[in-house]
Amino acid sequence: MAKPDDIKLEQLEKRYEDFKNAIARIYHKNGKVIGAGFLVSQYHLLTCDHVVKTALDIKNNIQESPDGIIELDFPLIAPGQKLKAKVVFWQPVNQGQSKEDIAGLDIAGLQIEETLPMGVSPIKLVTTSDYWQHKFRIFGFPQGHDTGVWADGELRDVQANSWIQIEAIKVTGYQIERGFSGSPIWDETLQGVVGMAVAAEKKREGVKAAFMIPTTVLVEAWSFLNLINILTTNSDSAITSAIQTAYQTGCSQNPAEKIPTTIEAIVQDLYDLDKINLDRKVKFNPNGHTAKFLQFLINDNNVPHDISEKLKTWGQQYIENFDSTYAHIKDELNPNITPESYILIKIEPLQTKSRAKNPKFKISGWVIPNIQNYIIDSPYYHTIDISDSHDQSFKIEDIPKILKSLLTKKINFSLEKHINIVFFLPKEHLIHPVEQWKIDDFGETSHIGEKYRVIVRDVERLDKQYLRIKKQQWIDKWDKLQNIQNIKCNNFQKIHEYDANNFSAFVNQAIGIILNIFDDHIKNDADKISKIFGSLQSNVIPLAICHRNKISLTDYQNRENHDLNCCIYELLENVRINRLESRIRSDNHLLGNDVILICENPHILTPESNPIIINN
Repeated sequence: MAKPDDIKLEQLEKRYEDFKNAIARIYHKNGKVIGAGFLVSQYHLLTCDHVVKTALDIKNNIQESPDGIIELDFPLIAPGQKLKAKVVFWQPVNQGQSKEDIAGLDIAGLQIEETLPMGVSPIKLVTTSDYWQHKFRIFGFPQGHDTGVWADGELRDVQANSWIQIEAIKVTGYQIERGFSGSPIWDETLQGVVGMAVAAEKKREGVKAAFMIPTTVLVEAWSFLNLINILTTNSDSAITSAIQTAYQTGCSQNPAEKIPTTIEAIVQDLYDLDKINLDRKVKFNPNGHTAKFLQFLINDNNVPHDISEKLKTWGQQYIENFDSTYAHIKDELNPNITPESYILIKIEPLQTKSRAKNPKFKISGWVIPNIQNYIIDSPYYHTIDISDSHDQSFKIEDIPKILKSLLTKKINFSLEKHINIVFFLPKEHLIHPVEQWKIDDFGETSHIGEKYRVIVRDVERLDKQYLRIKKQQWIDKWDKLQNIQNIKCNNFQKIHEYDANNFSAFVNQAIGIILNIFDDHIKNDADKISKIFGSLQSNVIPLAICHRNKISLTDYQNRENHDLNCCIYELLENVRINRLESRIRSDNHLLGNDVILICENPHILTPESNPIIINN
C-alpha cells in the first residue's frame, strides 16, 4: 500500500507532467515556429496577442479579433500532430500605448477545432501575491530551436502595469527571449503555473530579465476562463453535483442525459445558449441561462461561501442588473420554511402486470438538499445513481440494501438536520411497511422510519396526463391544506368502515383524511386497495393518515387524543418520534408503529414529470 507521502509525490509528478503536456507550439502560416501557448480548459489555450499577430502575419494595430486559422501542436507529447485553432478572445495592445496602460492586454484565447492528442489536459493555474525568489521553469522556442529549450530562474515582483519581473540568474543556460512568448511559467514553490511569458528585456545588454502576465490578470481579463477557474478551483464531488444541478435548473429545456459531463463544457454551453461570443464585451442578459445558473448555484448550501462570493463578483461584473435579479431569485426562494432535505425514491413496476408473482421494479433517486432553495417551476434536483446500469431491475426486498448504499455512499453533498425520505410507490404497495425497512445508519442498524421522516406517495400521480387534467385541482387543495397548518390533525375527516359504493363521495371534498379501514379482508384484496388509493388520486387528496392495521374505536380514540393531537406542520416529526418510542416502550398501540403517511405535495415531483407551474 502506498504511503501518504508517496501518493502526494505521485500527484505532484502528474501535475508537472500535465504542465509539460499542455504546452503548445504555435506556427506561422509559412510553417515557421514563432511562439508558445498553453491549454487552460478542455479546448482553449492562452497565448500572447503579439504571437497571434505574428502567426497570422497581420498588422500590429488591428483591434478586431482576427478570423484566420492558427496551426499548433503539443511538442512534448505529440510532436508534429498539428491542430487547427481560431481566435475566440482578443485583448490586443494598442500601438503607442505606454507600458503602464497595458495591464490585462497582450492576451489571446484560442479554441482548438480538432480532437486533442491523448494525454493532453488543461494546466493547473495557481495564484499568489508573494512571488519573490520563487524558482521557476519555462519551455520556449527561441530562434534556431524549433524543438524547444528549457530556461529557469527566479521570480521578482509586480510592476506598475501588473506584470511580474522574472530573471534568469545563472551565467550559463538559456535566457528568456523572443520565442518564449506565450509560454506558461511553472512555479517550483507552488507547483503550478503562475503566469505567461510576455516580453523580454532588450534595451540593456547582459540583463537576463523578462516579464510575465500573472494568472490573476489572465483569468480576470477573460470572463469565460474566470468562471471556469472559480468553478474548478478546490472543487469536489458535492460542488460538481451542485454545478450540474444549477445547470439543469437554468437550462431546464435540456433533458438530464444531455447535461455536459465537464465543468468547462457546462460553461461553454451556457455561453452558446445565451449566444455570447467568448470575446464579446457586452454583458449577459439578466434573464438568460447563465444568470439563472449563477443565481441558483450561489444559493446552493453545498457551495462554500468563498466560491459563492466570487460568483457574485463575477455576476456583478458580467451580467446586467445582477444584484436586482439575484435579489428577485432570493425572494422566490423559501427562507421562512424550515431547512429540510428531501430524498425522492421512485419505485415503478417493470412488468405490465405489476401483480406478478415476483414483480420487479425500476428504482430512481433524486435529492433536494434544502427545500429553502427549491423554486417550484425549476428542476432543482441532484440525481442519485441508484444502480450501475440504467436497465437494472430490483425486487421489493432488495430496496433496504439500496437504501443503505444510498445513505452511506451515494449522497455526496450536505443535507439538512431534518431529512424526509419520500417513496413513490405503485398503489398496491402503498400499505407496505416501508418505514420498517432496516438500514445500516453509519454503524447502527435501525428502522428507517425511526431515523428519518418517511412519506409514501402514489407513483401514478407523476403521470403527465394526470398532471395536465388534475394539476389545478390538486394545487387548490394543497393550498387549502397549507392555510390550516395550525389545525390539529385529529380534526380531519375520519373513515372507519369501507363502503365501496360511497367511498369516493366521502373523500371528494376532503383536504386531510384519516383512514382506519385496513382490516385483513381489505389488505388481502389488491383490487380494493387499488380502488381506495385510486379514489384518493382521483379526488386529489393531499394528505392521508392511514392505519395499516384497523384498530378498535376505543384504541383509535386513545391515539386520536394523544398521537394525533398535533398540528399539520408537526405531523412528520411527531410520527417519527412515536415510531422510536413504540420500540423503546414495546408499545404497539402508539401511532408511529403502523401508520402510513401519504403526503402528496404537487410542487415536489420527480424530474421526469412535468413540473407544475403556478401563474401568480
